Amino acid sequence: MLDDFNRRNFDDPAKRARTAFQAAQQAFLASQSRPLKTRHEALLKLLSSLENHEDDLLQALQDDLGKPTLEAWLAEFHFLRQDLRLAHRKLSRWARPRLAPSPIFVQPAISRIHREPHGTALILAPWNYPLQLSLSPLIAAIAAGNTVVLKPSELAPASARLIARLVTESFHPQHVQVLLGDAPLAAALLDQPFDFFFFTGGEAIGRKVAAAAARHLKPCVLELGGKCPVIIDRGMPRDLVVQRVVDFKGFNAGQTCLAPDFVVVPEPERDQWVAAFTAEFRRRYTDPSDLARIVNSQHFDRLLRLTQGHPGIGPDHRDSLRFSPRVLAADSSHPAMQEEIFGPILPILGYSGTFPESLRPLPSPLASSIFSRNPAFIDRALRDLPSGGVTLNDVAKHAMNHHLPFGGKGPSGYGRYRGKFGFDTFSYARPITRRWLLPDLFTLSPPYRDRLKLLRRILR
Repeated sequence: MLDDFNRRNFDDPAKRARTAFQAAQQAFLASQSRPLKTRHEALLKLLSSLENHEDDLLQALQDDLGKPTLEAWLAEFHFLRQDLRLAHRKLSRWARPRLAPSPIFVQPAISRIHREPHGTALILAPWNYPLQLSLSPLIAAIAAGNTVVLKPSELAPASARLIARLVTESFHPQHVQVLLGDAPLAAALLDQPFDFFFFTGGEAIGRKVAAAAARHLKPCVLELGGKCPVIIDRGMPRDLVVQRVVDFKGFNAGQTCLAPDFVVVPEPERDQWVAAFTAEFRRRYTDPSDLARIVNSQHFDRLLRLTQGHPGIGPDHRDSLRFSPRVLAADSSHPAMQEEIFGPILPILGYSGTFPESLRPLPSPLASSIFSRNPAFIDRALRDLPSGGVTLNDVAKHAMNHHLPFGGKGPSGYGRYRGKFGFDTFSYARPITRRWLLPDLFTLSPPYRDRLKLLRRILR
């Protein structure tokens, strides 16, 4: 649902971006977003609106991505409901000033650390989890006291319109603004000197966001992706491991930044692992509607090129964008190993020896999954294979915990959010020391005479 401003200026992205930024800035300077009461009320209104539009949310995700209802409910509706409940319940504690020690030479004094909002925040969201990845950072930004301009992805238009509707029902018009548009609008928004930039998406656009933030000398968070590995030690229970990997790889048809991008197994066991993964995909996806659609024909054709003609477990349906899962016996030179797959393709690589040494030079992914009972193997993987987060003996379970930070490392992104970590990300620590108009314990003005000797004795 476009507001009047969006309707009148849809063809002038520079004007839309400038006007939206100015409105957000004025609202922040007027302290519309900062009172704790306002934040609590806004979070409750958003929660109520989300719950009132549960069916609309599920329908929008079906329209945009053909998401199975169960996946949409869990990963978008339920996730956001839990996020909102946690933020509302914990906000007063998160925002409470924290007492800090004051050294003797500034006494008498009291020091506290306050969490202050950055000011105006820009959130650029992706299409693959269009509601979760728009509204979860928004929840953190609102809890921290910012005003926000949010641009959802144009590749999920039904979800974007629903986001605009939820925001309209929940916030003052200048507190949160949703702008609908495509790449020119995103570029125009990056030209505005927001106080904080938050981006979820691919590395190429992430670099542009980082450059814009640097140009404005403003902080930013990048939530990117990369090739997330599954590392399997010798002698693992094959059926259970395959089930857990396919659980997450099949979710949203592999269009998840945390999805397993490839699996490395002991070379002598590779054929058995390929057969087991293929059988599990075949068992699960007899009904094509149980697998989400690929977002558009360009991504569909890209996935076909990556497979080099390797057949799927069933037929592909390009007209409905249903791409049949593939399990590939591959090596590091395979096309599917040259970029993030973002689809239901699972390369299986083998390693010799006791550890996959070939992974050490690779860029740090957003997540890694390590299956092992061997403490030495686990310790080495944690030490030698850095990543944004790790799950041991399952896939990406750390990212489902609102009490843990979520984010990448290096080319998979930087900065953390979720729960308290999101509140901290969208705010900054402001130290405040208060002194009283009482005689100082120390004076540091000349003449110094023998004061250094006294200070050395006291400040030992």
